[in-house]
Amino acid sequence: MFLSLGVMLNASPDNDKAITFDQLPHKAQAFITHYFSKEDISYAKKDVEIFDKDYDVYFVDGNKISFNKNGEWKEIECRNSEIPQGIIPDQIKGYVNSNYANVRIIEIEYDSKKYEIKLSNNKNLIFNKKGFFLHFDY
Repeated sequence: MFLSLGVMLNASPDNDKAITFDQLPHKAQAFITHYFSKEDISYAKKDVEIFDKDYDVYFVDGNKISFNKNGEWKEIECRNSEIPQGIIPDQIKGYVNSNYANVRIIEIEYDSKKYEIKLSNNKNLIFNKKGFFLHFDY
């Protein structure tokens, strides 16, 4: 009974801890340095769950990046700009450029099975892990 109570307390939604840039996984630090070096970080946090942890980095301009425990990006939101081109798989870039000229990719999310992107015209597109278009997400 005490064990399950302890597990429930550790699973509370408020397991966020403010961290510094240096406390991010090295892979996340390198990613930010490479793609977002000109942006100022507002704050970063680590979220610890029972079986997992992840990291969120918020920038002064409103952009946000979420990383998994290994420092690999999971989600990037660029509200006032666009996702850096080097992050987007070539297949997805080609599809967007061919079908949505002059539209920016402002969000990208990746899991082991698919990419989900949001365009500046508010369309959401789903691609498989190889970057081939699957369907719209409404």
